[in-house]
Amino acid sequence: GIYIANSDDAFVSGNSIDDTGLPNYATNGIYLSNVTNSVVDDNYVTYITNGIRVEGSTNIDVTNNELYDDTFAIVVGNSTDIYVSQNDIELTYQGVGVSGSSDVRIHDNDIIN
Repeated sequence: GIYIANSDDAFVSGNSIDDTGLPNYATNGIYLSNVTNSVVDDNYVTYITNGIRVEGSTNIDVTNNELYDDTFAIVVGNSTDIYVSQNDIELTYQGVGVSGSSDVRIHDNDIIN
């Protein structure tokens, strides 16, 4: 997967992350930890435990991603000013999960379980 930590102005786009070759799902497809002012857009993530994970981050846009058959499609924890919009999520245990966060906006996502 992709891991970005302690960074500013990251742009993660146009990636295909697929873990179908392993007997157990990988942990994170795209993981942002302590990141600010960044965008996760137009990625395809499948067969991962956490498709897109955002932890301890601020001002992050998660938009226009396709997540298929992940355990948890989008996970947001201990973060502020997060925008989750226009993502296509299918066959996941949990579409979007948020904990310990503030100013999180979730809208216009297609979630089919």
